[in-house]
Amino acid sequence: MTTRTARFAMLFALVAASGCGVRYEKPATATKLDMKRASPKEIREFTAINGVVAGANAGQSMLPPVPMVPTIRQEFAHVAKAPVTSTIRVHVKSEKPYTRKEAALSDALTTARIEVVKQLEALDPPVHARPSMVAMRNDYLRKDSVVEKNPTDSERAEWIANKLDPNRLWVEIDVELNDDQIQRLRSSERVNIGFRIGGVIFVMALAISGFLRLDEWTRGYLTVWLAVGAFVIVGIAIAAMLYTVCGGI
Repeated sequence: MTTRTARFAMLFALVAASGCGVRYEKPATATKLDMKRASPKEIREFTAINGVVAGANAGQSMLPPVPMVPTIRQEFAHVAKAPVTSTIRVHVKSEKPYTRKEAALSDALTTARIEVVKQLEALDPPVHARPSMVAMRNDYLRKDSVVEKNPTDSERAEWIANKLDPNRLWVEIDVELNDDQIQRLRSSERVNIGFRIGGVIFVMALAISGFLRLDEWTRGYLTVWLAVGAFVIVGIAIAAMLYTVCGGI
């Protein structure tokens, strides 16, 4: 191999190393040759190979350092569960004063129940369930919020003038429903609707069965009247179901 060939090989190695942009962790090393015992052919090959290696190392050193990609460690902060907050809160006062605290408390709970129902129906989607008075007293009433409101001296004097018992009082209370309690009311509403629909279907089946039996027993003489009676019974059952679902308290 001539000197011109060796130079061409070295130039080719430089171009290849620069174009590929590949960086080796361990650079190539030149081989060794005993110059005293080597033949002219081996010397030419040794010169060409070492030229290629030297060109590759030179091209490698000319490349910019390969940026190290940092290891991205994703750490997710522990998000604490937010405490359940009150969604519905009602503060009411008994409609009128009573001689007994328990009677005033019952009146205030009744007033609070009406306000709770209004707020439940204002939700999206609305809740049509009616909480019972037992639930209002045991589950929704804040025990520490029951406050007695005594009458003023002028009110006592007015009651005495009207020959009324002046030893009367009002009661103020706070009622709260949180998210879990509202969801339970929503679930109970679905269950109640399912029972009512099942009751209507049972009444319809019973009316049809009774109509067929009575029609067979009367031999068809009262078919029209029996049919009207069956339709009336089914209509009453449907109306009762709709009233209990969408009706008042």
